[in-house]
Amino acid sequence: MCSKTHFFCVLILYNVCFCVIADVPTGKQYVSMPPLFHFDDYDRCMLRGDDSLYCSITFQLYQNESSNVTEIWNTIEKISSKPSNYRHDLLRHGVCIPEACPKALQIGNYSSDNLGVAVDSLADCYNEKYFQLGIRGKVVKIHCDNTRSARVVDIYDILFGVFIVLYFIFIAVASLYEGAARYKLKHEYERITRSGYGRVLAAFSLPKNFYRLMDHTPKNPDDISLTHTIMVQFATPVSNPIYNESVHTNFLNAFITNGGYVVQTFFLISGWLLTYKVYCTFEGKQKLRIQDLFSIFILRYLRLTPTLAFVVAFHCTWLIHISRGPFWDKIIGDEYRNCRKNWWTNLLYINNYVNKEEMCLQQTWYLATDTQLFLIFLIVIYVMKSAEKYCKLIIASTTAVGILIPAVISYVNNYDILVRQFPEVLYNYTLQIPQWHIMYSASYSNITGYALGVMFGYFFYKTNRKNVFKAKIYVILWWILSFGLSISVILVAGKMYQDNYSYTRLESALYWGFGKYVFGLGLGIGIYGMTQNIGWFCVWVCRWPPAQVLGRLTFSAYLIHVTLIRLRIAVHRQPLYTNEMLLVHSWLGDVAIAYLSALVVTLFIEMPVSALQKIVLDKRTY
Repeated sequence: MCSKTHFFCVLILYNVCFCVIADVPTGKQYVSMPPLFHFDDYDRCMLRGDDSLYCSITFQLYQNESSNVTEIWNTIEKISSKPSNYRHDLLRHGVCIPEACPKALQIGNYSSDNLGVAVDSLADCYNEKYFQLGIRGKVVKIHCDNTRSARVVDIYDILFGVFIVLYFIFIAVASLYEGAARYKLKHEYERITRSGYGRVLAAFSLPKNFYRLMDHTPKNPDDISLTHTIMVQFATPVSNPIYNESVHTNFLNAFITNGGYVVQTFFLISGWLLTYKVYCTFEGKQKLRIQDLFSIFILRYLRLTPTLAFVVAFHCTWLIHISRGPFWDKIIGDEYRNCRKNWWTNLLYINNYVNKEEMCLQQTWYLATDTQLFLIFLIVIYVMKSAEKYCKLIIASTTAVGILIPAVISYVNNYDILVRQFPEVLYNYTLQIPQWHIMYSASYSNITGYALGVMFGYFFYKTNRKNVFKAKIYVILWWILSFGLSISVILVAGKMYQDNYSYTRLESALYWGFGKYVFGLGLGIGIYGMTQNIGWFCVWVCRWPPAQVLGRLTFSAYLIHVTLIRLRIAVHRQPLYTNEMLLVHSWLGDVAIAYLSALVVTLFIEMPVSALQKIVLDKRTY
């Protein structure tokens, strides 16, 4: 698990040197078509003052039936019909109206009521432009900016801004209070910081929380950051679309295109830790009661939600005001509107089911799913504790259910064997794909990973003081199974991505049913072996002190890293050039900035809330 980041680096460097381009459209075919992505100079257009008007449009092409020219349209149809290509009949352009289409300026100070004039005028301009090519079209999507179109700061922005200022002042006072107490004698410091108000102020002290930050168990999410870097970058106009259309043809890119399996790592660890903690806390004569389950769940909710609420509130308010540009509304505006509308689903952890096509903070589907599975498996563990002799049967049954549900759903609906990460899919994100919601983000499709976590957590509880890997053959099997099982599940997708691959309904059901199980089993074996001091470099990395600090920052980094990626890309003015080397460069930068930003969020929000929770709830385990 701990070496996945290094493996991805080697993988992508390999692709830089040996990238295979399969059967893709020729350069002449691409040159003959209208440019898929084109953006006029945004800042130059804004310099026109009151005459400025810049519109980002989607222009859908059709064949001009009155024309005898059909070659270009036939090329567009042929290339667009291939699922792994962009739809080249949908031009994504940014247009400076005064320069490209002056007659559209008659709309004046545009609003949602008079954009129809701009739409008609732009369509006329584009149809005149492409008339000789035998194609015509219409504007199907438009967003315009001018110097007067900056978003107005509303009451919600003001309220959140006031809260931030007051909160930062409170943090400063608490830090000064606790810091001043440090200069007193030890017994005097303890007396001050253990009083009622003193404990609360100390919980918000930056120096104290910084010291607390230095000791925690790591969970490294760098491979998830890589996936999100690529997803957001592919959701952006690119200057070389042929690269995105052919990247899936490289067999080894399956580690990226099918990298979603890595999320099972966190489900497995969550189930593992929950089981182990419950059994350790309630071992012996202490009985697990229903009210204990309720208390455990509430404590978890209070632990996670304040930091999540802060990030969601920022997305609902000041995120949209940070900048402007031709990509801004697509990359940032959609996220802002989704959060304004559906913020409450995040705080109830139901955003993977309710209004899921307009999900706020798309990456938090995992938090919702994990919370739902946490609640379900609390009940499962309660049953296991109540009927100890049936533990193995209970675990086996829940695992079987986790395998059967996605298999049956896939078979009944005749789903594709993969949720294919093709360019057009990523450009529009995955929120509009029903299969992604049903087979990927739903809690019932991720039961397997959590059930395996419960199994390994229970086994670890029973054997953590024993040397299980006594024979050398067990160590050899560990190396084979821990890496072989997980990697094979991902690599097999390399073949499935090939254009000539065909699958049956049964094959799809088997892959959806057993894929996560096999991946999680290999991962669980790997983690368990490391608890037995097997794994050499992996064990060293997990115990490396800086890795433990990074692990403590993981939750905040997970919440904010996609936003930082969005901001990096949304401020661009021209389509991005993409290749493996630039993706690696972007990914490393995204990881570094995510952790630096997570340091701030952790010290200011997450750790004070954690300390305050311990005060209020009398330092309970959960």
